[in-house]
Amino acid sequence: RCLEGTDRLDADLAGLIGRYRDRLARMGALDLSALVADTVDALRADGGFLASVRKRFPVIAVDELQDINPAQFELLRLLGDGKTVLCIGDPDQAIYGFRGSDRSLFFGFRDGTGARTFTLPLNYRSVPAIVQAGAGIIGAGSAAPAAPVAVRSGRERVHVAAAGDPSEEAGFIVSAIDRLVGGVDSVAVDALRGAGGGRSFADFAVLFRTRAVRDALLPGFERAGLPFTFREDAPVT
Repeated sequence: RCLEGTDRLDADLAGLIGRYRDRLARMGALDLSALVADTVDALRADGGFLASVRKRFPVIAVDELQDINPAQFELLRLLGDGKTVLCIGDPDQAIYGFRGSDRSLFFGFRDGTGARTFTLPLNYRSVPAIVQAGAGIIGAGSAAPAAPVAVRSGRERVHVAAAGDPSEEAGFIVSAIDRLVGGVDSVAVDALRGAGGGRSFADFAVLFRTRAVRDALLPGFERAGLPFTFREDAPVT
């Protein structure tokens, strides 16, 4: 967070990071976390460099604007001055405050630049029950100008289960799958096809965001003897 420019350095950490950055400079290397903050510093320090970069990019597009942090906002301000800027975001989906993002910057950009706003309330991804559940969780704290509307049809229901920790959550998921397929032994006999109207393992997908859930869930599957395929499309935080 210090390298990203979102936290201040105390005296001890400043010395450590200073030595680390000196070593990077000697290697001709950069720290991935510091790329945005270092770019902002370089653009501020060299007007010619800033002008050349601005000239290269007449149009700037930003996705997930609600998760922008101060350094990224300053980079956008420097590069977007006098340019066409397209931003897509939903302040109700701001989830990276723990990484230094600031949802207020979304509104600062929208209101401070006089940007034209287009509302996209139609949800093509989820059935009505999912859309309604999400709206219910957000409740009165929603910043959306219009309530989301589900385009897909479906009568699926949402079931909510409370868990005290990731291990308890994993135990609930494993038990639910085992119950719905009728037990591992019976499924093996039916060749994973859920004979008699039951479920097969191919009917289940478990979505999660944090490593804590993953680290509890996968061993739980292994202990229960449930077959699974793990796919990680993006780094898990």
